[in-house]
Amino acid sequence: KKTKFGLVSPHVRASAVRAHGVAAGAKTRTTKLNLDQIRSVTWENISGFDGYCILVLQAGPTDKSNLFFYFVPAQYCDDIRRCIMA
Repeated sequence: KKTKFGLVSPHVRASAVRAHGVAAGAKTRTTKLNLDQIRSVTWENISGFDGYCILVLQAGPTDKSNLFFYFVPAQYCDDIRRCIMA
């Protein structure tokens, strides 16, 4: 399946939002960001997978700095944005 963010594939295995930042563990590396580095939080519903979204954290000025989180339950997306952007 394809969305405006790209192909849907669950590459990010685990993630954690802590008081000081976000850690995303993938197959080859772990990315850690301070919350003040994140410029925006957006998401898009995944067609064919009701109730799941692709969550995007923009960590820099261009699209190349985006971190994608696949198959995030839709009911959590707004709360994740609120916690990170607060």
